Amino acid sequence: MSRLKILYMMDAMHGGERVGGTEGQLLELLTHLDRDRFDPHLALFRSTPYVEEVQAFPCPVDVLDIRSLSTVRSAVKLLGLSARVRARGYGLVHIFLNDAAIAGPLFCRIGGARVLVSRRDMGFWYTEPILKALRISNRFVSRVIANSDAVRRNVHARERYPMTGIEVLYNGHDPRKFDVAPVAGFREQFGIAPSDPIIGMVANFNPWKRHVDLVEAFARVRQQHPRAHLVLVGSGATAPCVDAVRAHGLESAVHFCGGVADAIPIVKHFTIGVLCSESEGLSNAVIEYMGCGKPTVCTDVGGNPEAIADGETGFLVRPFDTAALADRLRRLLDSDALCARMGRRASAAARRFTSRSMADAHMTLYERIATDS
Repeated sequence: MSRLKILYMMDAMHGGERVGGTEGQLLELLTHLDRDRFDPHLALFRSTPYVEEVQAFPCPVDVLDIRSLSTVRSAVKLLGLSARVRARGYGLVHIFLNDAAIAGPLFCRIGGARVLVSRRDMGFWYTEPILKALRISNRFVSRVIANSDAVRRNVHARERYPMTGIEVLYNGHDPRKFDVAPVAGFREQFGIAPSDPIIGMVANFNPWKRHVDLVEAFARVRQQHPRAHLVLVGSGATAPCVDAVRAHGLESAVHFCGGVADAIPIVKHFTIGVLCSESEGLSNAVIEYMGCGKPTVCTDVGGNPEAIADGETGFLVRPFDTAALADRLRRLLDSDALCARMGRRASAAARRFTSRSMADAHMTLYERIATDS
């Protein structure tokens, strides 16, 4: 039986200090794909320093050099993509990210492939023109893959794609990555005593991650827990957060770690993991907290309630509600027993989100779509 040739397509592959989010999940999928059944290739609209510097990918990579969707040059490139899909015999094309999701389906379908697209967030990038383009492009899509039921419902409501055509396949992580020791010397580096509690968040400094809300809540927590520290892991524009820290006089208690290649050894130091975003698909950071056995306080948005059971593995709070966020953090810091109990339950619940189960679900879907008449 011949292998099914699959072309994965996305705007660009960003790496740098931390390969996470969509890129990280795609690499997990490619790593666990059964090569006896599938022959994967990756096409990128644009190159990046990460792509140029990395020594090896799990599959062959082509850069299409499509920099904008509004030029004649790009239209010619996309017609060439149709010819490439047909000539190389790709049976399926699986598309990630924005420009590829708009432009790719029509031209890949012209090339004879069935097309799947992934949606992994609640559409913070949507504008009305983009939604109109997606509604047209989606006519050439066989299935949409959402990483949470919340994303599934959002795609149906806003892109008007039929619910019956949207599959929910959760993110996956290799359980072995949690079997690491806490990073050595971390507490000493930041002047954190061995018994001081650490509240931590792993998130790049994007506005929708609401870092300032966490600083506001932490200022309240410090009134009852003056030995508590806040650790922020991620890259991006930190200035608004730094300003909030200074306004509350918390410079000695809030620590910026920057972006890191692997956050797990730092998360191991956390007492509590936090994610206070106003929008999420299914957060990899929350799953990492769970895999490390940490209770999580996160906002009740997107797929977060599909990962965290309120009062069991952590707490859910409304977005922007810094008083509630502070209250749940205090509740956990008030009780070592509660922290430990929720952490154990979180670790057990994280077993739902493995790379193997994620890859198996994708492979089953691929074979089903490829054989549909």
